[in-house]
Amino acid sequence: MKDLIIETEKYVSQLLKNKLPHTFLYHNLNHTQRVVKSAKEIIEGQSVSKTDANHIILAAWLHDIGHINGCEGHEDSSVEMASTYLMQQNASSKSIEVISQLIRATRMGYEPQNDIEKIIRDADSAHFGSKNYTEISELLRAEWETVMNKNYTDSEWTQENLTFFTKHHQFYTDYALENWQKRKDKNISALLKTLKRQKLEEKKEKTKAEEFTLKKTAKF
Repeated sequence: MKDLIIETEKYVSQLLKNKLPHTFLYHNLNHTQRVVKSAKEIIEGQSVSKTDANHIILAAWLHDIGHINGCEGHEDSSVEMASTYLMQQNASSKSIEVISQLIRATRMGYEPQNDIEKIIRDADSAHFGSKNYTEISELLRAEWETVMNKNYTDSEWTQENLTFFTKHHQFYTDYALENWQKRKDKNISALLKTLKRQKLEEKKEKTKAEEFTLKKTAKF
């Protein structure tokens, strides 16, 4: 299966480079490569069978290819495309079934049902526990603006991140909890400080605007 992983890396790299719209500033090849790297890191840090490890790595490479067809339902699209590709590569029906379910497990809000699903979930959100979280988060914000026409003020975006961190995300694997949770907690603290500063600045700007309007009105 090592050869299949090598071929899958080539397939996904070429597919995303050639067919993914450039407006996908977050869900692109760089993101996929980060997820693969994080999956390998967890696998190396925990006891995982070779077969499970191969399935996880293949799923990590294939989990977002459906974005070439748009955001909506991209997990289902990824499963369909991945299944077709893996059949062409003569992968077993069992492997295709496992990999397809791992891709579905990356859907937002999904609760992992087993250890390998926990690994793919944590790998997909590993940047929450990294030092460059803010930089990566801004790529997602820019993508949402261009692809989904979702626009946020600075404080709204910070609040969106805080809400997701505290209410919708958790690490599941022992490795992630031991190695990434502490950094995630620091990121939350930084977001809280940023939000406080942003709201204060917005309040000052609002006061200035109101004072300007009053002065302008008084002239007339």
